[in-house]
Amino acid sequence: MNKLRLILGDQLNINHSWFKENNSNTTYVMMEVKEETSYVLHHAQKIIATFAAMRFFAEATSTKRV
Repeated sequence: MNKLRLILGDQLNINHSWFKENNSNTTYVMMEVKEETSYVLHHAQKIIATFAAMRFFAEATSTKRV
């Protein structure tokens, strides 16, 4: 069975149990969603830092990006 796992900007943890298994049937998804920046007032630097951390985490943990 295929699995789809969503990783949010506040869940960037390389030690999460999800990453202990190497399963080709699991797809991890991270998205920079505009609505996440506007549901409450955030400082622009916080938004930029969160999205930058997500990109760094994706690069550090993946071999294949779509």
